[in-house]
Amino acid sequence: MIKCIKSLTIFLIGLFMIPGLAQALRIYGKISDAAGKPLAFASVTVKGTTIGTSANKSGEYSLDIAAGSYTLECRHVGYRKQERSVRPEDRDLRIDFSMVIEELNMSAIVIRQGGEDPAYAIMREAIRARPAFREQVKGYSCDAYVKGLLRLDSFPDKFMGQKVDFEDGDTGRQRILFLS
Repeated sequence: MIKCIKSLTIFLIGLFMIPGLAQALRIYGKISDAAGKPLAFASVTVKGTTIGTSANKSGEYSLDIAAGSYTLECRHVGYRKQERSVRPEDRDLRIDFSMVIEELNMSAIVIRQGGEDPAYAIMREAIRARPAFREQVKGYSCDAYVKGLLRLDSFPDKFMGQKVDFEDGDTGRQRILFLS
């Protein structure tokens, strides 16, 4: 019996120590542009996972993560993505990002007088194939659930010469006419 109690005690102590071994570390920092201006709501994610966070309006972020080796990705619309390899082991880690503007150049668009919109060719092809499309589906049915609420803020005492009475004893002016 005493041996069983000792084994159970050792098991319970070990069980309570496991969460301490997997302690999360904090990666934090600031995200700014090349001029040092904070980039609000930029995203920082751990590459290849769903772990991530967004910066606040001051460009500051914080991410809790277990010890290990990771690659952080920082993104913001209009800026080039940045990646940093990190290895938080036993202490919190500050990683700042300075984002560089990403310029995208499009090729020139030429507009010619009398040119045809490419969508017209697509539409002509769809119209030509219409008989075949019509034969593909013989019928269609579906079950639908529509949720709705129709509420009156107020109603008149008479409508088209008839007294309006809901006959429920409620003297309030707001009524639900339809609820599904």
